Amino acid sequence: MPKQIRNALTPLAVKNKPAGVHADGGGLYLKVTDGGARSWLFRYTSPATAKRRDMALGAVADLT
Repeated sequence: MPKQIRNALTPLAVKNKPAGVHADGGGLYLKVTDGGARSWLFRYTSPATAKRRDMALGAVADLT
């Protein structure tokens, strides 16, 4: 059975979050800029260097 993510953001929460970085669970984060642009990030630890890295996944789809 798949692992259930507890902090999953709803579409309404994604639309209404203030500027900042917000956890969605499982290493996925929503980044909201001061201008209101929203994009997804995946945070992981690089096995080669043991440093935390952020991978940009793209913009949030239109929420209207």
